[in-house]
Amino acid sequence: MQPYEEQLIALLRGAVRKEPVPFEAADWDRVLPAARAHHLEPLIFNGGLEGLRLMPGPVWDELSRSAACAVFREVQQDHAAQMIRERLMTAEIPHVLLRGAVLKGDYPIPGRVMADLDYLARVEDYPKIQREMEKLGGRLEHQDGGHFSFLLPPEVLV
Repeated sequence: MQPYEEQLIALLRGAVRKEPVPFEAADWDRVLPAARAHHLEPLIFNGGLEGLRLMPGPVWDELSRSAACAVFREVQQDHAAQMIRERLMTAEIPHVLLRGAVLKGDYPIPGRVMADLDYLARVEDYPKIQREMEKLGGRLEHQDGGHFSFLLPPEVLV
């Protein structure tokens, strides 16, 4: 494991456990791109608010911007999940919301970015699901056997 990866893990561990976060020791030129690649910047920011004065200004700017974007994205995803639920229930299509959207309330700190909304539904309901997604303005992005992806405006992947 590279030193910057160990630093990223230490930052995340401190954020999640609400322990002191070693901001001053971070190699930000390497840690930030690694955090960005996994959408972890908001976790680092939200988990270590008391240590922000130890961050260089440009690092604080990027992390705070990422945290704000995460809040905006969460609002978009929550709204999309509500719209999808209403649409699928009205159409009497059985479905279950899965993974991050269900578990996010149990995450120890805010800011965990979800890439998409995951649902479990019957493959035979796919044509009806596609019609309902299209009614919401969605478009088919990917289809692979029993896996279907739609993009709903403004940019929510389902």
